[in-house]
Amino acid sequence: MMPPIGPYRDVYRQIPHQQNPKIEKYLMLFSTHSTYDFSLLLATRGRPRQVLRLFDSIMDTARRPDKLEVVLYIDEDDIESHHLSHSHLATTRLIRPRATMGGMHRACCDSAKGRYVLLIGDDNVFRTWGWDQEVRTEFEKYPDGIVLIYGNDLIQGRNMCTAPFLTRTTCQLMGGICPAEYTGEFVDTHILDLFCKLRYWGYDRIIYREDIIIEHLHHVVGKAPYDDTYAAKAPTDENRELFFSLDPQRVCTARKIVRQLSNGKK
Repeated sequence: MMPPIGPYRDVYRQIPHQQNPKIEKYLMLFSTHSTYDFSLLLATRGRPRQVLRLFDSIMDTARRPDKLEVVLYIDEDDIESHHLSHSHLATTRLIRPRATMGGMHRACCDSAKGRYVLLIGDDNVFRTWGWDQEVRTEFEKYPDGIVLIYGNDLIQGRNMCTAPFLTRTTCQLMGGICPAEYTGEFVDTHILDLFCKLRYWGYDRIIYREDIIIEHLHHVVGKAPYDDTYAAKAPTDENRELFFSLDPQRVCTARKIVRQLSNGKK
């Protein structure tokens, strides 16, 4: 069955084997109340094969794939990617006009249903069996929900949260998973810097798991060819300046989180 047609063909959830429109509409409404542990937020363009590779790696490594959903942001003009899905993964496709990277991440997060969210790229591949159970166990150590968890991307390791796991609580306190202004790079840097500020003020909520490998198959280390998508996301002086200009915002957010954590101790 084809997705709804229109400028905002939003949140088309895969429901296998249902051809009756009335039944499908009911099931789509019911599915919005489903509980997933993890929502994987994926902004993709022009890389359908890489997305399918990512899907396969999720299925090969997740202990409970039935507790996962993938929320994709796909550009309207990226026709080849419009029907990306996996028969054993819950998928939601947001087919919309081109947006900034930050805007796409925020849209995916707004549509997510999971308790935890993961910013993932179409050039990532999961390598560690049972990563979902391991990350879930880490989250359960922090009942207030304020924690950043990330694994080993085999390029930058501890130095960068290439694929950050966060809770909904943290995203709400941040005013969204990231600022919409970011056009490409620095989203992960923005998130890590916020948690570094929390650590500076006495709350170390950064969990790096070297043993959880989410490999980054990036062109800079020869793991992928350089393509138009990399060109569009390449670091720019504008994004670098934006990152530094948003430092007061991160300070304000960190102080707000510190106040909440301090009140929780009383």
